[in-house]
Amino acid sequence: MKNLHVTNPDKKFIQPYINFINKYFNTSSTPHAFSVIIKNREEKFNESYRNVRYVYNNNTIIEFIKQFYKYDRIYLHGLFNMKVILILFFQPWLLKKCSWIIWGNDLYRYRENRVTFKSKIYEYLRRKVIKNMGRLLPLVEGDYYLARKWYGAKGTYKIARYNNLRKNKYATYLMNKTSLKTRGKKYINIHIGNSATASNNHMEILNTLEKYKEENIKIYCPLVYGDLDNYAKVIEEHGKRKFGNKFIVINKMMDIEAYLDHLYAMDIGIFNNDRQQGLGNITPLLFFGKKVFFKDDTTMWNYYKENNLNIYKFNSIKGETFSEFIDMPFSERNINYEVLKERFTDNYSISVWKDIFKNTNKF
Repeated sequence: MKNLHVTNPDKKFIQPYINFINKYFNTSSTPHAFSVIIKNREEKFNESYRNVRYVYNNNTIIEFIKQFYKYDRIYLHGLFNMKVILILFFQPWLLKKCSWIIWGNDLYRYRENRVTFKSKIYEYLRRKVIKNMGRLLPLVEGDYYLARKWYGAKGTYKIARYNNLRKNKYATYLMNKTSLKTRGKKYINIHIGNSATASNNHMEILNTLEKYKEENIKIYCPLVYGDLDNYAKVIEEHGKRKFGNKFIVINKMMDIEAYLDHLYAMDIGIFNNDRQQGLGNITPLLFFGKKVFFKDDTTMWNYYKENNLNIYKFNSIKGETFSEFIDMPFSERNINYEVLKERFTDNYSISVWKDIFKNTNKF
């Protein structure tokens, strides 16, 4: 059974995922190849792989089609590329061997306003492709049901997860070296959002936290990727204006160990996202026993609640004193750690993908 993964050159999730697949799943009997779609040479990974083939986005569709016919199973990491969508629209028989790993924005673009003819045509093509996709691999179960509701998706589904071997190892190391119990700290560190995208709703977070601006707090805001030219600048200016030097922007990509050190140093995480987004921040924060707030009308909220994790509603902050805002019983912190500690093991991720890769005749 030959497997092809079609993806973008993401270094946060895809490159660690390639390392994971190559270590545990890429064998002569079940080979895994990656077609990484890039715009220029600078987007290539800084590590060489024998099973990674770079496909330039300006190549002809023929170059893409060749890959689709060579493999038994196709894994689409996100559904963003127009050429991939065109291939699957005009050759729908390929869809039966396709699995779509839902990233978030590729699903939630359903809610965007489509005013141009081009955007309407693009969404029409996507609708047909998603409806007949062989299998869906959401990161949270609720996204599968939204795909059914919005696009009439008929495929089966399994829950997927991205794995980073270094992340698992270092996160577990951090938890093993210290206690969950809170030590006396001069500042309460607050982490907000995950990227410079409007779906983070940073402005509402900052306006809600303004009542605590005289408290000993520091607010950390990652604006490393997304709309850096416009949105990021607006949020940085607004944050500085309200909180001065208590508002700290993270604007450079950090090594995974350094970023985990940052998350471990936080006390509170706030994710006011209106869609599935930021799981790579939220799950480690919960694992580390931090207090995490987010919207209770998202698929993420349902996902974490169904897994018996202690989480908090963003809207509740508006009626809380500062002491109520920062309080979280040790028992709740410990429950979150106990629930999630298995997730930060390679064996857990192996079991998830082993189930996905099962050699069955149909999904």
